[in-house]
Amino acid sequence: MAAIANRVASEAEVLILSGTSGSAAAASAGEPPIVEVKNWMPGKAALIKRAAAEVLFTLRILQHCWRGWGVATWR
Repeated sequence: MAAIANRVASEAEVLILSGTSGSAAAASAGEPPIVEVKNWMPGKAALIKRAAAEVLFTLRILQHCWRGWGVATWR
Protein backbone atom coordinates (compact mmCIF):
# COMPACT_ATOMS: atom_id res chain seq x y z
CA MET A 1 0.00 0.00 0.00
CA ALA A 2 2.87 2.35 0.75
CA ALA A 3 4.28 1.85 -2.74
CA ILE A 4 0.91 2.72 -4.28
CA ALA A 5 0.59 5.85 -2.11
CA ASN A 6 4.13 6.95 -3.01
CA ARG A 7 3.42 6.45 -6.72
CA VAL A 8 0.20 8.48 -6.56
CA ALA A 9 1.98 11.13 -4.45
CA SER A 10 4.42 11.75 -7.29
CA GLU A 11 1.47 12.94 -9.41
CA ALA A 12 -0.96 14.44 -6.87
CA GLU A 13 -1.30 15.46 -3.25
CA VAL A 14 -2.00 12.43 -1.04
CA LEU A 15 -3.22 12.05 2.55
CA ILE A 16 -3.12 8.54 4.03
CA LEU A 17 -5.76 7.53 6.59
CA SER A 18 -4.66 4.58 8.74
CA GLY A 19 -6.46 2.55 11.38
CA THR A 20 -3.21 0.99 12.60
CA SER A 21 -1.77 2.57 15.73
CA GLY A 22 1.83 3.72 15.40
CA SER A 23 1.70 4.01 11.62
CA ALA A 24 2.16 7.79 11.64
CA ALA A 25 5.47 7.42 13.47
CA ALA A 26 6.79 5.21 10.67
CA ALA A 27 6.45 7.95 8.03
CA SER A 28 9.68 9.56 6.88
CA ALA A 29 10.45 12.82 5.10
CA GLY A 30 9.35 12.97 1.49
CA GLU A 31 6.50 10.50 1.96
CA PRO A 32 2.79 11.38 2.05
CA PRO A 33 1.48 12.41 5.49
CA ILE A 34 -0.28 9.72 7.54
CA VAL A 35 -3.23 10.49 9.81
CA GLU A 36 -4.14 7.82 12.35
CA VAL A 37 -7.87 7.23 12.72
CA LYS A 38 -8.73 5.79 16.10
CA ASN A 39 -10.06 2.26 15.67
CA TRP A 40 -12.72 1.37 18.25
CA MET A 41 -12.37 -2.37 17.59
CA PRO A 42 -9.03 -4.06 18.31
CA GLY A 43 -7.66 -6.34 15.60
CA LYS A 44 -8.38 -9.56 17.46
CA ALA A 45 -11.96 -8.51 18.15
CA ALA A 46 -12.48 -8.06 14.41
CA LEU A 47 -11.14 -11.57 13.80
CA ILE A 48 -13.45 -13.02 16.44
CA LYS A 49 -16.44 -11.16 14.94
CA ARG A 50 -15.60 -12.50 11.47
CA ALA A 51 -15.15 -16.05 12.78
CA ALA A 52 -18.54 -15.87 14.52
CA ALA A 53 -20.16 -14.71 11.27
CA GLU A 54 -18.58 -17.64 9.40
CA VAL A 55 -19.81 -20.12 12.02
CA LEU A 56 -23.35 -18.73 11.81
CA PHE A 57 -23.23 -18.94 8.01
CA THR A 58 -22.05 -22.56 8.19
CA LEU A 59 -24.83 -23.42 10.63
CA ARG A 60 -27.41 -21.94 8.25
CA ILE A 61 -26.02 -24.06 5.39
CA LEU A 62 -26.13 -27.20 7.59
CA GLN A 63 -29.69 -26.37 8.60
CA HIS A 64 -30.70 -26.40 4.92
CA CYS A 65 -28.91 -29.72 4.43
CA TRP A 66 -30.72 -31.27 7.36
CA ARG A 67 -34.03 -30.19 5.85
CA GLY A 68 -33.15 -32.19 2.75
CA TRP A 69 -32.55 -29.27 0.39
CA GLY A 70 -29.03 -30.41 -0.47
CA VAL A 71 -25.92 -28.42 -1.10
CA ALA A 72 -24.37 -27.46 -4.44
CA THR A 73 -20.59 -27.65 -4.67
CA TRP A 74 -18.28 -26.40 -7.39
CA ARG A 75 -14.92 -27.87 -8.31
